Amino acid sequence: PNAVQDRVQVLRKTLPHVVYCRIWRWPDLQNCNELKSVPNCQQGYSNKKDDNNVCINPYHYIRIEPPGLSNSISSSTSSGQPLTVYVPKMQQQQQHSQIHQGYSQTLSPPLNPPFANTPPELSTDLLNYNMAQTSPSPLSILSPSSIGSNVMSNQFSPFISEDDSSEINDISPSPIGPFDLMPVPMIEQPYWCSLSYYEMKQRVGEMFHVSSSVHKVTIDGYTDPSSAQRFCLGVLSNVNRTNEIEMTRHYIGKGLQLSYENGQVFAECLSENPVFVQSPNCNQRYQWHLATVVKIPPGCNLKIFDEADFVQVANETVYQGYEAVYALTRICTIRISFVKGWGADYRRQTILNTPCWIEVHLNNPLKLVDQILTKMGSPRTKCTSVS
Repeated sequence: PNAVQDRVQVLRKTLPHVVYCRIWRWPDLQNCNELKSVPNCQQGYSNKKDDNNVCINPYHYIRIEPPGLSNSISSSTSSGQPLTVYVPKMQQQQQHSQIHQGYSQTLSPPLNPPFANTPPELSTDLLNYNMAQTSPSPLSILSPSSIGSNVMSNQFSPFISEDDSSEINDISPSPIGPFDLMPVPMIEQPYWCSLSYYEMKQRVGEMFHVSSSVHKVTIDGYTDPSSAQRFCLGVLSNVNRTNEIEMTRHYIGKGLQLSYENGQVFAECLSENPVFVQSPNCNQRYQWHLATVVKIPPGCNLKIFDEADFVQVANETVYQGYEAVYALTRICTIRISFVKGWGADYRRQTILNTPCWIEVHLNNPLKLVDQILTKMGSPRTKCTSVS
């Protein structure tokens, strides 16, 4: 059976279970990203523990929405109304850090905050990650098969000492009405994204800012230094560049195109070699693990961020407290590696081990989080120079 599967994979240039699902169930099936194994199939592709034994029964898979381009536009953007987060007013602003726990217990929505299911080894790095630093801290990457494991239900529980418990119990929050909510609209920034280029752990060159008037930007391996629509990596020099990095740069070619339209960001692979994307916003949409790394083959595209989805998550997270809202800044950062992948299924465990990669900072949602935090007041924990 393994030999037959190998021949099918070589012939069709795709995975065997995708071929059989296409033959028996869905003729228009595009790739494995549209399939998910049923929970009770131990050898399903999504649950696989052994690469040599993968179930090819087409009825052991269900089809999910493919992560590609869509003609539909979110109603919140097509209506012309700005995307808005509503922050609850606290009657005693100076006691906000003490009473937001009561609000979260009474009024918290059914959904968990964005990183509530993050395992310890990921959350430590993710929550300590500083976007302004030159060499960012690594993420512990898990494969899609680990989705739903290692749940941390107390990830965003406020840090409350025993001495504070009596004081908090004496405070009973008042019901929140429509006039007790402060609207915080998302405002378009002069630059919709900023790009940083890294080689291994070292950032190379200056940050590249993309104007809001430029809706498509290309990141390639060529040498045009003057275009506002191209971030050319070929002109950047690095005295610490190794042979592996040099060879990888030769394979970047036409690279990657980022498109920004109606609050949605798409990534399209223009190179002859794949790119690998880690986008928490995209992973949330398809109910993947937040650290999932998605491979985009040549000629394919992926929606890597949706401002409407982000605002919906933000509206749910404001009831979880200051720290939970601050954690949303991590969703606004996307990491993309050229040619080489990383994670549990690769030799390179973190993106810091990949030769050439970029970091995309989305300025509109980042500014929105900053405005929300300003409205919310001070955090529960005391801020210091080392916090």
